[in-house]
Amino acid sequence: MSLSEERINEIRQQLEGVPEDKQQEKLQEILSNIPPEELEELKTQQCVFCAIAKGALSAYKIYEDESLIAVLDINPATRGHTILFSKSHYQIISLLPQEAQIRLFTVATKLSKVIYEATQAKGTNLLVQSGQSAGQVVPHAGVHIIPRFENDDVALAWNTLKLEQKDFLEMQNKIKNKVVLENPKKIEPVSMRDTEEKERIP
Repeated sequence: MSLSEERINEIRQQLEGVPEDKQQEKLQEILSNIPPEELEELKTQQCVFCAIAKGALSAYKIYEDESLIAVLDINPATRGHTILFSKSHYQIISLLPQEAQIRLFTVATKLSKVIYEATQAKGTNLLVQSGQSAGQVVPHAGVHIIPRFENDDVALAWNTLKLEQKDFLEMQNKIKNKVVLENPKKIEPVSMRDTEEKERIP
């Protein structure tokens, strides 16, 4: 289903004249009354990664298969910085179906090796940002593959906390008691070489 320009303008008009401090509240009210299929369409129309997946926005693609696309980041941390993301719109990785998560990280690992060799990097970072507080700019699930070089000025460091043993024990229990691990179905490893003809961008 395609959301018409008229419907989008109607939503925008409902926000006109609303004081800035009340806009977020009004927007949530509007969104809560939109049918689920329209809401999903609205999300994808506003998403840069969805536009790339649909071919509506050009990008420097380096890999594509039936469910994933990898493109060079337009604002890279280093040369070769790549983003691998799902063609389907999921805001964060934990919302992806389990098999899609496995596929995403399997391909990310393979691409990491390819990018490492192609850029002659000294190392790589695989970075996942889930939510604005974690640095996520585009609300679409993906993995950053960042080749690393000596003195590249990329800072992925943090100030360490000084915690007491009771703090560690409390956090251990909070997390441990919520962990439920499932045995995922066995999925054959992805080989870039094996899938080259079918999946690689010409």
